[in-house]
Amino acid sequence: MMSDYLSPDTRLLIGRKLSGRYVLSSLISTGKFTQTWEATDLVLSRNVAVKLTNPNLVSETAFLSKFRSEARAISRLNHPSIVSVLDTTGDDEIEAIVMELVEEETLYDFISRHGPLSVHTMMPLLNRIIDALVHAHEHGLIHGDLGPEKIFLCPDRGTKVSGFGFNESTSLLEVKQNVIPTAASQFLSPEQKNKNVADEKSDVFALGKLTEFMITGSENNESGLIDVNVENTKIFKAILKATAGEPSERYSSVVEFQDDIESAISNTESNKGEDSDFARKPQSIDGQRLFTGFLTFGMVFTFVLGIIFATNLDDSLFGSDDSSTSISTSSSETADAPVSTDTSSEDQSSSDATNEEANTETIEEEPETSVSPIFETVSISGARDYDPLGDGVEHPELIENLLDEDPSTIWYSETYANRSLGFLKDGVGIVVELKKSFPLQSLFIETSKSGWSGDIYVSETVGANLADWGTPSTSISASQGNATVDLTGATGSTILIWFTDLGDDPPPGVRMEISEIDVS
Repeated sequence: MMSDYLSPDTRLLIGRKLSGRYVLSSLISTGKFTQTWEATDLVLSRNVAVKLTNPNLVSETAFLSKFRSEARAISRLNHPSIVSVLDTTGDDEIEAIVMELVEEETLYDFISRHGPLSVHTMMPLLNRIIDALVHAHEHGLIHGDLGPEKIFLCPDRGTKVSGFGFNESTSLLEVKQNVIPTAASQFLSPEQKNKNVADEKSDVFALGKLTEFMITGSENNESGLIDVNVENTKIFKAILKATAGEPSERYSSVVEFQDDIESAISNTESNKGEDSDFARKPQSIDGQRLFTGFLTFGMVFTFVLGIIFATNLDDSLFGSDDSSTSISTSSSETADAPVSTDTSSEDQSSSDATNEEANTETIEEEPETSVSPIFETVSISGARDYDPLGDGVEHPELIENLLDEDPSTIWYSETYANRSLGFLKDGVGIVVELKKSFPLQSLFIETSKSGWSGDIYVSETVGANLADWGTPSTSISASQGNATVDLTGATGSTILIWFTDLGDDPPPGVRMEISEIDVS
C-alpha cells in the first residue's frame, strides 16, 4: 500500500466514512483526478475498493456531475470478467464508486515474471477480455485506459478487467486544465494523446497493443520486429491493423479483431510440421521404395480378387444340398425305417424359409432409428450469478458447481433474513449461457430445497437489469425440490433463473441452493 507516501491532504482521508458505511483505510493507487482506496463495508463486514475524486476538485462542479453520471452507467455493467461495481456514494466534497476488491496478480506482473505467452495460452485470456469489452460497448461504455495492469488474474474468479469508464469526465478536466495525457503509455491511442475522447476504436487500438504485449512480453516493439516473435504472419497483420494510427484504418469492433486472431491461430495449427517459411521442401523419389510399393499393391489386389471369385462360386462345388444331406443322415441313423414320401414337411420348411427371408428383407429395409433433434442436449458455455438489485455478488466462486455433474457440490445464494430475501429486493438469479442460440425444450434444476418459486427468462443477451429480460417465458411456483421446466417455443442463447421465494427453511438464515442445471 501507499499510505507511507501520502501528501498531508490525502492523509486526511484515512478513516473517512462515506454514506455512514464505507470507512477508507489505505490508498491503493492514484490517478490525475481520482484515487482508489481500500475500505471496510460496515454493513456487510467485508473489504471493498473505493474509487473517488480528488478532494481538491470540489469546485469542479461540471467534472463531478459528469463523474456521477458515468458512475451510474458503470454500475449497470454485470459481467463475470468485469470488476463488479457494488455501490455509488460520496459526500459534500467527493464522488465515489464502490467496487469488489481484487488483490490478485495483474497480467503485467505475471508476464514480467514468466515472460511472453504462447498464442494458444494467450487466446482464452484474450477472449475473456474481449467478452468484457463487448459487454461494455453494448451498454455504451468505453474502457479508454486498457492495459496489462488493468487485467487481474484471479484463480477463484477468473480474469477480471478493471478501470472502465470516466473518459468524458477525465477529458473534461484535461481540456480545462490543459493537462497532457500520459504519452508514455503504449496502450493509449493517438487520438487520446491528442485530447480526443476515446471511442470503440480506441479500445481496438489498446486491445491490439495488449495482444502484442502478451505474445512478445514487451511494451515497446518496433513494428518490424513483431513478426519475429509471433508464430504466424496473419497474427502480425491483425495486430498492425488494430494499432493503425488512423482510426478509420482499424477494425470497426473488437469482435472483428478477435475473428482474425482466431483464424490466424487456426492457420498456425494447420501448418504445424511445416518449415518456418511455410513452404514444404520437395522430396526426392526413391526407386526401390516405388517398386516395393507396386509389388505390394499387386499382391493385395490378387488376394482380394481371389476372395471375391471364391464367394461367387456355386455352393455345389463345396458339397451336396441340404435335402440330400438330410436324407443321408436320416438313413444312416435309422436303417430299418422306411423313407417317407410325404412332401408336406418339405413344403412347410420351404414356406418357413421363404417367410424368414421376407422378414429379413423387411428388417434390413427399416431405417435406422435416430434421436429426435428436439431432445438434443444444448451446449452450455458457462454460468454466472446475477444480482442487479443488490451488491452484484451471489457467491460467484461457487458457480462452477452447477455444471460439474456432481450433485454433492452446490451453488448457494447469499443468506437472507427470510424466504422473501429479507424484503430487500425482488429476487436473485443465475444466468446460464449457451454456446449459441438454440430452440429450447426444457430446463432441469436439481435442488434439495422445497417450497421455492421463481421466473425463467430466455434472451439472446444478458440484461443489465431485470426489465431488460422482457417477459418471463414461464414460472415455477412452490416447487418441492427438483424442477423440470417446459421451454417449448422459446429460443435464445441465455437463460435467467430468477428466484423470488427462497423456500420453506425457517428464518433466519434462508438461502437458495442448486446442485446441477441441464438444458435441452
